[in-house]
Amino acid sequence: MNLLLRLFVSITAAFFVFFIINLVKNKKLSESGSLLWISFASVILICSIFPKLPDTVAKILGIYYPASMLFFLSIIGFLQING
Repeated sequence: MNLLLRLFVSITAAFFVFFIINLVKNKKLSESGSLLWISFASVILICSIFPKLPDTVAKILGIYYPASMLFFLSIIGFLQING
């Protein structure tokens, strides 16, 4: 991933986390609803800082395609929140 793109994604994800925290402070978003968005933005931030991390985790878990792992984990996260 290009350094400029990594920087842009990192700044955008960090801005999004601060935006969600501000919504919670102003009582426009519930704390339980904000956990999903903050965790989503945190994963994006971590993956933009360490772009090889999804590949490494997928290899450890025995998953061939790292994007499939991220998709699977997001489905599990949504099921946990709705269930």
